[in-house]
Amino acid sequence: MNHRLILLFLPAVLGVGVFGVYGPGLEGPFVFDDHPNIVGNQLVAVDVLDGENLRDAAFSLGNRHYPDRGLARLSFALNYYFAGERFDRFAFKLT
Repeated sequence: MNHRLILLFLPAVLGVGVFGVYGPGLEGPFVFDDHPNIVGNQLVAVDVLDGENLRDAAFSLGNRHYPDRGLARLSFALNYYFAGERFDRFAFKLT
């Protein structure tokens, strides 16, 4: 097998393997810290995409001087908004 064919084949095999392992969990329930950080945190339930709502989501469960997981909570708010303003497990797990 030549070098170029291996370089094309390897990412495909890796992608199928990753999807085979990760794919079944996409429809699974929220688990562990998902409940307090996502489902139970109403500040990530953003219905209007503006700076104030995104800031509130980023600083939720932390404080204004130290957002312990600000980027993660900001991404949760964006996931909620773009998933049709609902806690869609598939959308949250896909990203």
